[in-house]
Amino acid sequence: MRVAGDDVSAMNGPTLSVYGSAHLRSAILSARAAKTSGPGSAQQAWAHVDAARLVAARMGADRNDYGLAFGPSNVAQHEVAVAVELEDGDEAVKRSRKVRLGPSVPSVRRGHHYMDLARGFVMAEDYAGGLRYLQEARRIAPQQTRHHPMVRETVLAIAAARRAREDLGLFATWLGLGW
Repeated sequence: MRVAGDDVSAMNGPTLSVYGSAHLRSAILSARAAKTSGPGSAQQAWAHVDAARLVAARMGADRNDYGLAFGPSNVAQHEVAVAVELEDGDEAVKRSRKVRLGPSVPSVRRGHHYMDLARGFVMAEDYAGGLRYLQEARRIAPQQTRHHPMVRETVLAIAAARRAREDLGLFATWLGLGW
């Protein structure tokens, strides 16, 4: 999805980072809107991801202009996030196989990716996988993981599926859910 008059071939690295990041934010917003507006918003979300992927390919590598941490790995992370926002766990798990997070990806981004991935695994009814990725998020970004409402929802979804195990109870206690 290109906006009329946008010529990415004339954009420098920082401009590409901003342009690509705007597409990724639009992708998430469109995916969230799909819950109330219908399939057109879902298609629009994927079109924004495709546009961001083209920008990232033009860049060739991750960059951190203006703290945006935009590039191929960020696009791959957002593919998982869009699938999760569209409540398609199978698609999120499938797309996660392409994600390679290098050391240049900030820990806050890696932690959030694993929280999204945990949600995707739970939606796909792989509760052990969901808990495994919550634990990975905790390892990478413990404070973010402890206080993010998505993590609490995911833990409660695992528990509601009656798949509770000792390690889930320990994680829930660490969150302060009073197991």
